[in-house]
This record gives sequence, structure tokens and C-alpha cells, in this order.
Amino acid sequence: MGVRTQSLSVILFLRNDGQSQPTADSATDYLSTPPWQFHHKIELTSRANLRVVARQVFFASSPGYELPLWSVCPIHCGKEQLRFNIFVNDFTGMKAFYSALVGADPSASKPGFCVFQLYSQPGLEIQLSLKHSPCLIPQLTEAATLSFVVNNISELRKVLPNKVTKHVTGTWRTRDTDGNEVLLLCDSSRNGTRLPQIV
Repeated sequence: MGVRTQSLSVILFLRNDGQSQPTADSATDYLSTPPWQFHHKIELTSRANLRVVARQVFFASSPGYELPLWSVCPIHCGKEQLRFNIFVNDFTGMKAFYSALVGADPSASKPGFCVFQLYSQPGLEIQLSLKHSPCLIPQLTEAATLSFVVNNISELRKVLPNKVTKHVTGTWRTRDTDGNEVLLLCDSSRNGTRLPQIV
């Protein structure tokens, strides 16, 4: 048994100091009011003393699995982060798929979890993460799709495992190994930058 959840979520890592707008606390307060509802939480415990050392609380804005979940995590140092997270069934296959798509190996990886560093500027990082948990049963997110700007669709078609089909002018469609739809926006001027967005 496990918790059914949409596969796609957005996680904001924010500070609580005067430099951050919104702050982690104000963003969490917003997600705690209607139409948002608590969905599930993930806790990481220390093996030494079983104390909770990290917690992510996820909120849903719609019934079912139509839209991504959202979570806010407070940070005390380092850059703020916008992280697109995918809860996965086939961790090995999904890791290989997104490594091919973004053209790089994960910047951090451990069993059942990895992070791709996609963009960095002073004060901000944009990441893509994959998370497998035996307690979660990911469902396809029905009304939202990750899209990536790519500069060479021909090269990608050679390395992606599933069929890549033309969608509309300059846009291509494929599916990752879990069946999530992925849109590819072709722009040869981007020099390989593959930043995701939700459409």
C-alpha cells in the first residue's frame, strides 16, 4: 500500500530573512489556505538517533492528479532553488532518460534520488530531481507537462528511448520511461541550454 500522488511537483527552497520575497514562512502560509490542501509529507530521519532531520510537506490545489503538487522548504544558507521534481516508478530508466535529455549526469545522486543542476545565477538555482519512494504510487499529472528548450532535436531523437513526434511548429512531443509526456521546444540559438518549464 502507498499514497497515490501526481508525478510532478514543484519545490521552492526559500530563505526566511529580509532578502527573500516571498519568505519560506509566507509561502508555506499561502499553501496552507484554500484552495490548497495538505497532500502528503516526506521525512528524512537520522539513522543514529531516529530524529527527523528534514521534512517536505506537499500541497495540492485540485482534486485528483490534474496539477502539480507544491512544497516549500526553508533554507538558512546557499542559493534559493526552484526544483521541478518527478516522483518515479522506474528510477533507473528515468535517470537514464533525463540524463540523455539534459545532456548531463545528475549533479547529486543516491539510491532512489537524484538532482540535475540545470541553471545557476547569483542567489538562484534551477534543478530537476527524480524521487522514488516505496510509499508513493505516482500517477501521470493530467493537466501539466514539463517542456524543455533544446537546440538539436535530431540528436535527441537518436538517444531518447521513446518515439519523438512533431506537435506544432518548432515543438516536439515524447514520453519518458514512466509515461509522462514531455514537450521539446526547438531553438538552435540556446546553445544547449535545456531549462524546464511547466505548460
